[in-house]
Amino acid sequence: MVREVGRGSAGKAVLMRHPITKHCVVGKIVLLEDLQEAWVLRQVEQEVAILSRLEHANVIQYIATFQAPQHVTRAAMAVPPPAVSAA
Repeated sequence: MVREVGRGSAGKAVLMRHPITKHCVVGKIVLLEDLQEAWVLRQVEQEVAILSRLEHANVIQYIATFQAPQHVTRAAMAVPPPAVSAA
């Protein structure tokens, strides 16, 4: 994680580096304990379903969803790599 860029009712958004390409990506991190609430789980599932089908120049590209011991992260491309500053 490079830094936190936002926070919402169902998690926080963080700027991260893709482990292989080193491009900047945005991840939405949701704690597993929050997924016990049905509305949070539905919201995360809906976001993933919608983003995985979208292909538009003005919508961030969905990359993947992965799970760690304490949280679930949905990653998406932030902007083209040369335009992002991780500072």
